[in-house]
Amino acid sequence: MSSASESSRYTNHIIASNGERKQVTLPDHSIITLNSGAQLKFPEVFTDDSREVWVEGEAYFDITKDVERPFRVHANGFTIEVLGTKFNVNDKGETNTVSLESGKVQVTLEDSGDKIQLLPKEELIWNDKQGRW
Repeated sequence: MSSASESSRYTNHIIASNGERKQVTLPDHSIITLNSGAQLKFPEVFTDDSREVWVEGEAYFDITKDVERPFRVHANGFTIEVLGTKFNVNDKGETNTVSLESGKVQVTLEDSGDKIQLLPKEELIWNDKQGRW
């Protein structure tokens, strides 16, 4: 998940231990709940034009709306872009899942560049190894 360019972007690294669930409030007041074994990386302060975090494992996002600064979640081979919404990400194992509770998100698959928009109550599931969704 980390590359040299990524590691310079974040200063906080939160890990939920096995069997633990951890809630994190970000600088913009968005709330992320990390499930057991998940990791979250984010900067101390978001820039004027960007809000970005990096996640491994399963996490639930309740994102504060800010139309001037889209929120981006970088995960295992995909990026989710939102303005303000509630959704779940799970990149454990071979199958990746994005489940949208409210709002709207766009998922970009890094390998193919495919962009998929989800509406409330929709879920995107794909197999990273087989490249199918």
